Amino acid sequence: MAGPTSFAPIINEAVNIVNRTGDYHILVIIADGQVTRSVDIPPHAVSKNEKETIDAITYASNFPLSIVMVGVGDGPWESMIYFDNYLVHRKFDNFQFVEYHKITSQFSDPQMKEAQFALQALMEIPDQYRTIKAMNYLERGPYRVRTDLPRVDVFPPPQPVENVHQNHTYGVFQPNLQHTQMRAVATATTTTQYGQAASPSAPLFGSADDAQDRSARPTLQHRSSQAEMDLAQLQETLLCPICEDRKKNTVFQCGHETCQKCGEFLSHCPLCRQQIQVRIKRFG
Repeated sequence: MAGPTSFAPIINEAVNIVNRTGDYHILVIIADGQVTRSVDIPPHAVSKNEKETIDAITYASNFPLSIVMVGVGDGPWESMIYFDNYLVHRKFDNFQFVEYHKITSQFSDPQMKEAQFALQALMEIPDQYRTIKAMNYLERGPYRVRTDLPRVDVFPPPQPVENVHQNHTYGVFQPNLQHTQMRAVATATTTTQYGQAASPSAPLFGSADDAQDRSARPTLQHRSSQAEMDLAQLQETLLCPICEDRKKNTVFQCGHETCQKCGEFLSHCPLCRQQIQVRIKRFG
């Protein structure tokens, strides 16, 4: 994600939800970078984004809310570790940071990776929940404070566009059948009511030969759809179906392929689900 990073808005919005419901919640934040800090800030000072995040975590400790932050990528994660260990003004330890790559890189078995990650991410949840119950947070009900924190605009995902209908087998544009029938009925009604329409004195869009040539030539949308289909087919043929980044070079006994790096961690074929017994390195 580009731009300055502050986790205060998402934490404050979670606090608003907890305040309205009065129930215990767990906020999971997946981040590819830590809070933004300028290079000209002294070592023992905090940036504006860091202060906002610290204040949000501290204020959230007044509510039945646990915060789990998962760091993906190579960080750096120094400020996240600081938030996890050295915020002393909280009512209870409500923040847990786990570094995904550091945990999963220690194991080769996929199931062991998942188990260890879940263990590390949820390790402090039972103690936090017991502390919340001991502090009677859950008995106070909703609207512990009268007003919500500053409103956070949460945008919904974009809605799919269904105006264009496409044949996914051949990538050829096909008009909506219902719209085609409606246009045909409208044309027939107009012809019946007013008789045969008089032909214009001059063709509006060129001669009949030009119209025939245009209908014979593929449109830009046709070519674009076909190019997208060809590119997708090429990627499916050459690239690993797991990471979709590296080239296929490992063949299983079932005939399906992945890249060597992904194939080392698989126990079953990702396509046909057969247990992998043979791995053959393919060159070229």
